[in-house]
Amino acid sequence: IIIKHLGKGSQGNVYLCLNSKKQPVCLKSVRFEDVHELNNAFLEVKSLLKLNHDRIVNVIDSFALDNEDR
Repeated sequence: IIIKHLGKGSQGNVYLCLNSKKQPVCLKSVRFEDVHELNNAFLEVKSLLKLNHDRIVNVIDSFALDNEDR
């Protein structure tokens, strides 16, 4: 459930949401111009999944939608 829009950056938007357990989470929505940008984003997610630090957000999940899924 999207609660509110938190902000917009050069890559996309961030929303405050509630997950299925009603816990607050942030959702980052990013648009890509090409497959190269999409691959770079998944590399970033892969790197973030390896990190565990109080000042770095934890990644819970990631996925991609094509134009037909939006």
